[in-house]
Amino acid sequence: MIFEEISTTEFDAYARSHPLHNFMQTSQMGEVGKISGLVSYYVGVRENGKLIGACRLAGVKNRLGQYFFSAFRGPLLNYENEALVAFFTKEVKTFLKAKKGYALDIDPAIIHLERDINGDPVPGGIDHTPMVAMFEKLGYQHVGFQTEYDITRQGRWLFVLDLEGKSETEVFKAMKQNHRNIIKKTEKFFIEIKEVGFDELEDYKRITEETGQRRGFEDRSLAYYKEVYKQFHDTGEVKFLIAYLNVNAYIESLQNSLIKEHAKYEKAMANNPEAGKTKELGITVNSLQKRLREAQELLSDGTYIPLSAAMFMLYEDEITYMFSGSYEKYMNFYAQYAIQWYMIKLGIAKGYKRYNFYGISGNFDKSDPEYGVYEFKKGFQGYVVEYLGNFVLPISAYYTVNKLIAKIKN
Repeated sequence: MIFEEISTTEFDAYARSHPLHNFMQTSQMGEVGKISGLVSYYVGVRENGKLIGACRLAGVKNRLGQYFFSAFRGPLLNYENEALVAFFTKEVKTFLKAKKGYALDIDPAIIHLERDINGDPVPGGIDHTPMVAMFEKLGYQHVGFQTEYDITRQGRWLFVLDLEGKSETEVFKAMKQNHRNIIKKTEKFFIEIKEVGFDELEDYKRITEETGQRRGFEDRSLAYYKEVYKQFHDTGEVKFLIAYLNVNAYIESLQNSLIKEHAKYEKAMANNPEAGKTKELGITVNSLQKRLREAQELLSDGTYIPLSAAMFMLYEDEITYMFSGSYEKYMNFYAQYAIQWYMIKLGIAKGYKRYNFYGISGNFDKSDPEYGVYEFKKGFQGYVVEYLGNFVLPISAYYTVNKLIAKIKN
């Protein structure tokens, strides 16, 4: 076997064909990483001239000029072949040491335990727990089977919906009743989903930034979003969406409904004012009048109001829901449900196999502060995916020193 640097062209071709392919292991994300000061190297393992493994290695430099490297959702290897993994580990350690690397963090897309929609292990399902011992034998340190968000790493817990072989009707019927009701309701709000162009990314950013400030997390920079657009848009591998409320259409719909329901109510009052049906119609009329007043008040915000936004990656056979935000003032329009359903339908129509709702905490206790995120994604149906997690490979003595310093600071 031979370990060597390879071209981005060769790397991308190999990465796309690998069973563990993902958009993080692409040269396009290497270009995006430059926005955050990351440097990327592309390496491969050959046997008889043929690539049998590859990886994008992304490094960030500290104040002392030392690099911490990450193989986001990589390396792309056959992990059943321990000899290959051992060879890669030995060679990548030498390679990165020459690049002033002091540690390598890997998180391959390997399932730990196969799980169902509730997060429970599937009896007789996949169990890759023994692989932890293999990695540790090779010198890696397992970060652990964490059940919380770690914004410095890729999510270990995901929620996924399989689309392959399913129709739009089948997917919709499988959803929780509450989700189906909300999606139907959004259709009556005259919400329009618009794909954002490069010059409109600031509109997208305003929504995600407001959400980040409200919920206490740091949003990605506008420069990051622009670079993602540049790298992936022309190949159709990224979509930035904004859900807008067409206020005039919404008002017109409410007015028409009010006219019809009021006519029914007037007729019922004339025939039998005390009947239960008459009272129900009266409640409906009052509700429509209230909603109409609220809708007319929205005109002060404009006739075409942005409600919510989201970014999706469409790489090979999978759609991944990455980032999103919603204006708190317009939450009662449930625009995020409309965006998700829009993209699920697109995935079905375009033949994508998997719809990845991405991160959940992995804590399925209803008292968990992040349980609502899981509950929202679970309502669309699917199943929980749990990966093995992160493994850190110390490369130089500086790793131990740096770890000690961090411990003292904490």
